[in-house]
Amino acid sequence: MDVIQVVPVIYVDCGIRFTVLELIKNQCPQLVSLWPSLREAAKDYDLIMKNYLARLSETHSREWQSIKESLSCWVASFQSTVYPMGESQKSHADFQLQSRQIVQGIILAHRIHILALTILDLHALLEVPIKKEKFNSVCHMFILLKAMANTFYTKGLEVIQFLPHVISLMQSNIEELLVPAKVQLHLDVKRVGQMGKLRFLGSLTRVAGKDADAKVTDSLSLVLISMQLLRGNGSFKRQLIFSITMDVLQSIGHVDIDFFRIKKIMTKLATTVEFQSIVEEITDCSFLYWRKEMMKDWLSMIYIDNKFSWLQYLLDAFCDGLWLLELGHVGRLTQQSYEKELEDAVTNEIILPLCRDIENDLRLHVHSANLKGSVPVNPTKTGVRNLSWYLQMRPVRLPYKFIDIKTLVECYLNSTFYDHTAMALYNWKVYSEMRQLAELKYRVLLDDIHLPEHSSGCDFDLAEVLKDLCTFAKNYSYNITQQIFFEKIIDGQGHKNLTVVGVEHVVSAIAAHGLTMVSTASKNVVCFLTQKMSTLSGLLQDDILRSLLVKERMWKNEKGTPNKYPFKRAEHLSATMAKYSFRGHEVNIVDQLRSIITEMGNGLGLVRLLHTGGSRQACRISSCKPRYVTNFLESDRSCSPSDEIDTPGKVMDDAVYNKCQSIYGVDYFPSLLSSVLKELQCDRYLNLIDFHFIIPAIIANLIESKLHSKEKPLRRDREAGNQMIADDGFVMGATFVLKVTGQEKSFDELQWFTSANRHLEEVLISLSHITEHPKGSRIFGLKLWDQSCPVAILPETQKEIDKTKRYQKEMKLIEYGFNASRAIMS
Repeated sequence: MDVIQVVPVIYVDCGIRFTVLELIKNQCPQLVSLWPSLREAAKDYDLIMKNYLARLSETHSREWQSIKESLSCWVASFQSTVYPMGESQKSHADFQLQSRQIVQGIILAHRIHILALTILDLHALLEVPIKKEKFNSVCHMFILLKAMANTFYTKGLEVIQFLPHVISLMQSNIEELLVPAKVQLHLDVKRVGQMGKLRFLGSLTRVAGKDADAKVTDSLSLVLISMQLLRGNGSFKRQLIFSITMDVLQSIGHVDIDFFRIKKIMTKLATTVEFQSIVEEITDCSFLYWRKEMMKDWLSMIYIDNKFSWLQYLLDAFCDGLWLLELGHVGRLTQQSYEKELEDAVTNEIILPLCRDIENDLRLHVHSANLKGSVPVNPTKTGVRNLSWYLQMRPVRLPYKFIDIKTLVECYLNSTFYDHTAMALYNWKVYSEMRQLAELKYRVLLDDIHLPEHSSGCDFDLAEVLKDLCTFAKNYSYNITQQIFFEKIIDGQGHKNLTVVGVEHVVSAIAAHGLTMVSTASKNVVCFLTQKMSTLSGLLQDDILRSLLVKERMWKNEKGTPNKYPFKRAEHLSATMAKYSFRGHEVNIVDQLRSIITEMGNGLGLVRLLHTGGSRQACRISSCKPRYVTNFLESDRSCSPSDEIDTPGKVMDDAVYNKCQSIYGVDYFPSLLSSVLKELQCDRYLNLIDFHFIIPAIIANLIESKLHSKEKPLRRDREAGNQMIADDGFVMGATFVLKVTGQEKSFDELQWFTSANRHLEEVLISLSHITEHPKGSRIFGLKLWDQSCPVAILPETQKEIDKTKRYQKEMKLIEYGFNASRAIMS
């Protein structure tokens, strides 16, 4: 009864269990089952099992932490022990340490194995739900079992090298215990008298007698046989024969030998010799085949808790079920079904959630950067979770295949980005940014999205543009951020479509005409800019304009450098200049200056566009070149040392060098600026010294023109030429003129944008205080002191507020354009 209470269940290999009560009923006579104690145990069987499970759970809760600590110490000690390689340097202490570590590891593994098996099986047998904490700890047990198996496997070769020395050490320890008995038996034999050879041989074949001399001779014979067995290897047969001789020697009882210590050493010896098969047996988790429904929950727990190092060990534990199926000689279909369950569990619980989380992480980062009002974050350091560890893992190993998580994630992202881009071509840029961010943050290698980025026509002819550069600069507007030229709407021409020129058009033109067109275009632009600078200098020679600029210079000299250029002064100068025209021209002088500066900026934008397209074309040409071939001539000589091979290799090297040097070997904006500066080194350009005073007035006029063109966009009698598109040519041209004339610092001293923004903010504040009060009697006016009345804003005031806000927005855009232009030309 006590045995049934303490250990009601016995477990054997592969998780097979026997209950003690059923074993007694089936194997013992029927009369035994009639015992009152067994009857009571049969009645309280369920209660006994639940109490045993409760005690087991309590033991697990109490000892689990100590088991983990002991296991951690053992693994650290077993992995970090370094043994001397030389035979002379090896000592008995090293052999004893090796033997002790092996035995300790096996005992710990057996303890964890039995505890995990019992807890898991009893919960299933008694249909008791397992708690989440215990559920995770049971999974941790199987992880530790497989980790110990892997530790023994990695250190197995070193252990095997030491195994003969360890066996010899244990055998010498046993022999030391037998030597005193041997000496004592020899003395006893001398006292009894010398025995003849025939009598001695005859005593070996007969049963030991009860007389003293027979006991002495039998004991001596057994001791000699045992010592002879200890001088060989530690095979199983020798261990068995030695155990039998010790049992017979102990039954005779004539000698005083510590049999308990000998049996203990023999147990260690057997464990050490068969440590590989023992470790394989106690770390076998094939019984998990009967609990395979828990695999998905454990894999999900591993992914959610970021315990990625557990993944391989848990799969190894469940893969032991394949060995159980092979042992049972089941059909191949059953094995394939279990293999598919393993692979589907990894795919559904690890890979697919990982792919979706990485995609969502990339999408959130990209959208947060593009949406207004979002908090800017560093996408390489900030995220929902750190998922990059899963991509840094080695391929997951199964008995029949490898699963490379990183490759599967790359395939998923490639497929997803391509499909979404194909369904919505207008989102190509978003998915391109997501692809770049994935390569930067997760170190994955994704394919390029080979889809068209734009849907524009390819009727752009670079040769025709270079022939008439002035017309192109006049009829197109430049966008500095997207590097695109838009066709302007000319008065009197009712075009329904607008021509758009981008980088891809330039690439197609360069592919047709060659990279030399880029250098030719740069020379033409230098001539065009020199011509426009001459025209600008001629405009500034007007007497009225010169007098206005002299007044602005005198004002600056009187106020000093720290003072900001007032916004009202710029508006007044713009209004004054708008009243005059240059030499009877129909367009006022402000519009003429703005047109010339804008055309110069368009020319500079064309140079930038051409070099971007040239760089892209050069990259495409270079992609055809083998990555690891840096010199075709040397490569050809290494393959075939013939003079006939030298010529094609040299021609190829020259072609690649000429194609790439025309693009990569030239920093185009500094060279263009230096070329224009050479042309400006003459006295006729001295009147450009006050050019920086005109920019605030032209900016004020430009913003007024934009606001006027946007106020009534739906009027039927609107002029087509007034429909303006975002034009960054003016900021490019103005920055260029300031750069070549050396007036950047002078313009910065005006602090124009700061002054304008402050003025507009003050105007908004003053307009917000202008309200409309309802008219009424004096009594109504007195009521205003007691209660608050709704404040109304006049319609004219609201219009002024809206106009000022639009003005402020346009001012910000121009300021950003100036900063971008300066960065490009720096």
